[in-house]
Amino acid sequence: MKLAGPLAALGVSSLALAQAASAVPVPPPGTNAINYTANLAALNHSQATGQITLAVTENKAVITETASGLADKLRGKSYPHMQQIRIDGHGQCPTMADDRDHDGTVSDREGAAQYGPAGATLSTSGDTSPKAMTNPAGAPHGQSFKYSRTIVLDAKTADALKGGKAVVVVDGLDPASLSAKARAQKSDSAPSLPAAVTAPALCGVLAAGEAGAGIPKTPVVPAPNSPDEPKQPPHAPGGTNPGSPDNPGGSNPSEPGGPTTPGGTTPGSPTNPGGTTPGTPGGPTGGSPSGGPVAPPRA
Repeated sequence: MKLAGPLAALGVSSLALAQAASAVPVPPPGTNAINYTANLAALNHSQATGQITLAVTENKAVITETASGLADKLRGKSYPHMQQIRIDGHGQCPTMADDRDHDGTVSDREGAAQYGPAGATLSTSGDTSPKAMTNPAGAPHGQSFKYSRTIVLDAKTADALKGGKAVVVVDGLDPASLSAKARAQKSDSAPSLPAAVTAPALCGVLAAGEAGAGIPKTPVVPAPNSPDEPKQPPHAPGGTNPGSPDNPGGSNPSEPGGPTTPGGTTPGSPTNPGGTTPGTPGGPTGGSPSGGPVAPPRA
């Protein structure tokens, strides 16, 4: 099978990819970045794995990604694994039930019924628009790669992220693993390429995760008398309201009385009856029940 035009550039960007991976971009401290992550699962029996994170601030996405277990070579050259953020679909990854022509492979357009068209191309350099989605020269290469780049998202792609409908797709299958029918197919999204090159190998739905630095976290305030808040003991004010059995109320409304505060209009303690002036109970010579002065005896 003769491979046309774009595949001539397959080995060109390996050095550029290695240089790009050496400096992983990170969002500036204090930015309100929201992280979107996806675990990339194998499609079409590729046995590949991967993970991707987008730290998004307004319309800019700082992307870090790792992938392994992909097809390594194509016609003796490092395999180009084109990848995109897909939008406007069902926000899902396809299954083998989407193989409508029954050739044993879910092609790009068959999978697009679930993940939709491209919203952005995750290229190593240059164009990141949907127009670059089938350009092998800008794709990461090889069996394993680390990808990092900052790109600008258009409004539709940003909305798809917020709505949970953005899907990352990594293309590229080993032709030897396909059926004879699938190997003979041309790509249904780029007819100049074999179907294997644009068929999905990895797929994952991006979901919002941990907020980045600068996102304030709302404190949790327990409701009154909730199990998280200890109940306060009731406070009994003084005055005409009684205190405790051992501490009857006093005449001061703001301060409960005590056993050392007799007298007044409120009875004191049982051992010291109240009166206008506390006195001493009478002795054998007589006295006043209220504790007044002793009267002299009659002659």
